[in-house]
Amino acid sequence: GSPATAAASRQALVRAEKSVLMALEEGEKVGVAQFNELLEALANAARHEKAMLPDAKVVIEQMRSHAVPPDARSYRALLEVLREDVSRGRASPDEWEALLRDMQRGRLTPDITIYKSVLRVIVAAAMVGQAGPPHAWKVVERMKRARVQPDAQTYNLVLEVIAKAARSGNAGMSDAFQALKALKDAGATPDGPTFRALMDTGAWA
Repeated sequence: GSPATAAASRQALVRAEKSVLMALEEGEKVGVAQFNELLEALANAARHEKAMLPDAKVVIEQMRSHAVPPDARSYRALLEVLREDVSRGRASPDEWEALLRDMQRGRLTPDITIYKSVLRVIVAAAMVGQAGPPHAWKVVERMKRARVQPDAQTYNLVLEVIAKAARSGNAGMSDAFQALKALKDAGATPDGPTFRALMDTGAWA
């Protein structure tokens, strides 16, 4: 991003941190929405700053220590922080498993939006040669075991992983056709993103 965008992200993060810290210092109740705004500011700052996942985990601990249970929005923001860190080689994509375990410990059940956020982490990892088709299929299998039905967008994200992994020789057209078959078997209809991912894979495979 541009220096101006980086500066704006940094300012937004500082504002969100001050808002939470001042409220806590004054003994005010800080709600989940305020903490989530801080997590989302961390995700935006991660595009321009140092690794932000450790800071985001601290925010989750602060929430718990102040009896504010993190919600699904909190974990989507955490996964976005992870995606940004992974895309810059600052974190392992396998961190998603620990984040989901943490989520379940808080008695939250990951839904399809959470699993799609996980797949976007895998896409980011594939772009930097840290993931391939097995990583994407592991997420899909976890979904199925949790009785969360993958949809067309889910399989398009798998195809995106395959297309990105093909650039580094970690995937080929057989992987893409496997994902296309799974998409159709699920009763979903291939669309524009499906065919773009297939063409991208073909260009690199």
